[in-house]
Amino acid sequence: MFKRHHNPSVWADYKKAGNKAVGMLRNIKRKFYVSKLEQNENDAKGTWKIIKSISGMVKQFKRVNSLRIEDRIIEDTFEMASEFNSHFSSVADKLRSLLPQTNFDMYKLINFVRSKKDNNVLFSIPPITEVKVIDCLKFRALVHIKPVVSTSSVHECSS
Repeated sequence: MFKRHHNPSVWADYKKAGNKAVGMLRNIKRKFYVSKLEQNENDAKGTWKIIKSISGMVKQFKRVNSLRIEDRIIEDTFEMASEFNSHFSSVADKLRSLLPQTNFDMYKLINFVRSKKDNNVLFSIPPITEVKVIDCLKFRALVHIKPVVSTSSVHECSS
């Protein structure tokens, strides 16, 4: 209508109506999502579904068709999985080998603690065993990787 008449008051009315419509839409949308979030208050999966729909996040699956290991190219999915498994199961030991070796003296630690605490306070440092390390780890998945994790954890804690 403004283009036909070039009337500034028509343009001002148009802008005002447009802004009001946008404000109403935003308000309705906000109320809708607040209601949805309240409905899913105790449902983490439902809440995340709503958050993802608001943010526009979309899962993107990127399939790896090949893997280059040094000068080899691997295309077999089983072999790629095996290479990933080998890498991730050995990366901790490789990184650990780069760290400087330190000699841990338990008696120095005990004497240091004794010097800092009151004599009437009982304090002891129990020896760390593989069983205690596994008992302390709360994640169920670690049961499956116990042979890899526990031996290196016990070595780190007790050496």
